[in-house]
Amino acid sequence: MIDIQAVRDELLADLEETLESQGYLPMHDFAWTLRGYELGLTPQEIQSISAEVYELLIAKTPSRLMWNVWPKDLDGAWDADAGTEPDFDLDPDRPKGIPLLMLVPRRT
Repeated sequence: MIDIQAVRDELLADLEETLESQGYLPMHDFAWTLRGYELGLTPQEIQSISAEVYELLIAKTPSRLMWNVWPKDLDGAWDADAGTEPDFDLDPDRPKGIPLLMLVPRRT
């Protein structure tokens, strides 16, 4: 049986580290990191855990959602509209140049 709380805690720690080290966090890292744990989670479990960890992460690190194109260029990033729903997954075969969401810490 999978300890979902332990999975949440591990994902939160991993994503906090990525956000701190890179200065941004691509939203697809939520699902990709969970899949990397190789726990056999369903798409619904991945979505649910990602949403819960997202809420924990933004509560701990005031951040904003921004759009960007790959390869990333934070200077060219733009704010997502208020109410934009985070997309926690990404089709790796999608064409380059399509904007993707990332989480960027707010600077004081």
